[in-house]
Amino acid sequence: MSSVQAITEDLKFSVRVASFYEFGDDAKKDIVLRVGELMEEIGKKHDFLVWRTQFETTSMEKNT
Repeated sequence: MSSVQAITEDLKFSVRVASFYEFGDDAKKDIVLRVGELMEEIGKKHDFLVWRTQFETTSMEKNT
């Protein structure tokens, strides 16, 4: 068994979107799947593993 320990990091990206409708579960799932696939592809190229991809959101209500 190897005594090497992996270095873990949380990477955060910020994307601001605007929509007249709330993000549905299908849209959130699609985003998470595509970003996860992209990160796995990049990980193979640069020798890292992707442990988790998740969707976090902060809503900014429009003023009415």
